Parts: sequence; structure tokens; C-alpha cells
Amino acid sequence: YSETPDEYYTSRLLLDNADEFDVLYAWWPAVAPGHSNTELADGQVLSVEAGYYNKPEDRFEFATLAGGDDVVDAGAARLDDVHPVPNPYFHATDLEPDAGTGLITFVGLPATEVTLEIYNLAGELIRTLTKDNLQSSRLTWDVKTTHGLPPASGIYIYRVVAPGVGSKVGKIAVFTEVEQVQRY
Repeated sequence: YSETPDEYYTSRLLLDNADEFDVLYAWWPAVAPGHSNTELADGQVLSVEAGYYNKPEDRFEFATLAGGDDVVDAGAARLDDVHPVPNPYFHATDLEPDAGTGLITFVGLPATEVTLEIYNLAGELIRTLTKDNLQSSRLTWDVKTTHGLPPASGIYIYRVVAPGVGSKVGKIAVFTEVEQVQRY
């Protein structure tokens, strides 16, 4: 959590740009008619009504973390949430700005510096990316090797390394448009 608004989120409308956000669910609490946000204060109780009948044993809790050391600790617990989108990747998905641009976005990254390494199944490092923006929880791969070439279709291993948080290894399936490189 940061008290400084992240321009990435404040410059977009969630309803209009939902495919650009790294969230699964969104919730829009609103102030009741005749009231304003200035009436909100610490210690007030927020009541949430579910779309079904709650039972007496149902309990719901919400919490937020202020910026600081606790955020890194929370990041370590959430490193399992890191994943590539889309996976599997098929060339020319709806998530790409145009047909010639391949994009795979790794979401759920912790609010620290992150190194992302991508390996082929032979264990050869084909690309290294870094995230140094502490406000962002995503990192985008242009689906190219270090040499600017498209990788072959297949399974790739990714490794996310976040100093002070930990590391995670995962896999991604890549299906490219052209299987044969004619130049290079």
C-alpha cells in the first residue's frame, strides 16, 4: 500500500479498461445519498450485505497494510500469486495492441525490485527482464529472446527473483505464429 496514487490505475477506468488491470475482482463502495466522503473517519464500521442470506456463523474480515517492512513480508506470502497472462500464449491474442506485437504480462509481482528469467527446456537462458518500479505489480515480456528473435513454440520455464522476498519457478506454454525463421 502506498498513499501516493499510482498513475497507472488512476488514469484508467476499471469498467472500460478491465483487461489492463491485474485484479480478479473489483468492489466499488459508495457513500449513501445525502452524505459525503468527509464524514468518513477512523474506527467507523463498514457493513457489507451479501447476495444470499448470511448464517450467524458467517464472518468476514478485511484488512490493509501500510507501506513499510510488512509489505515485503506480505509479498513473500503472495509470491505464489505471480503468474503469466495469458498462459498458454497464442500469438495475436486480444490482449495485444496490434497483430505484430507479442505480449505476455507477469502479474502479482511484489512491491520490490524483481528479476524475471526465462529459460528454454534445455536450461538455456533466453531472456532476462527487470522490474524496478516499486509501484507496479506487473512486468511485460515482448515474447522475444535476448537477440530480438521470436522463440520457438513450446514450454518455457520462468524464474522470478525478488531480493528479500524469495523466488518462484513456473512454466509457460508459447505458441508462435511462424515456426520457421527465414532470416537472421
